[in-house]
Amino acid sequence: MTTAVGLVSVIMPAWNAASFMARSVDSVLVQSWPELELIIVDDCSTDDIEGAVAALGDPRVRLIRRERNGGAGACRNTGIDAARADWIAFHDSGDYCTSDRIDLSVRQLMGLPQDYIGVYGIALFYTDAS
Repeated sequence: MTTAVGLVSVIMPAWNAASFMARSVDSVLVQSWPELELIIVDDCSTDDIEGAVAALGDPRVRLIRRERNGGAGACRNTGIDAARADWIAFHDSGDYCTSDRIDLSVRQLMGLPQDYIGVYGIALFYTDAS
């Protein structure tokens, strides 16, 4: 592919995740890819997700609150609609990733032929990371 990448929008669905999503958010914000925005889409949580997001103090993070609960898929679609970038990455509120996840993904995508329209991949690592 020859298209320049630039900004990547990372979309994170969240429901009552305020108390445990800090590690997940931190793993996104420390990415080696220099241009990203994190869109946290709240699915009608009853916890203080607004306070948790405000405490992050990072201008790359936006919180969007859905008016009606719709599940993770609906949150992802809401995030896509709000994304500023042409490139989208999904990241769940309870997951965390290595600091080069976005960089490696973009490099893989850029190495594909022009006729590819998307790539999905997953790797699971289980550790005792208490």
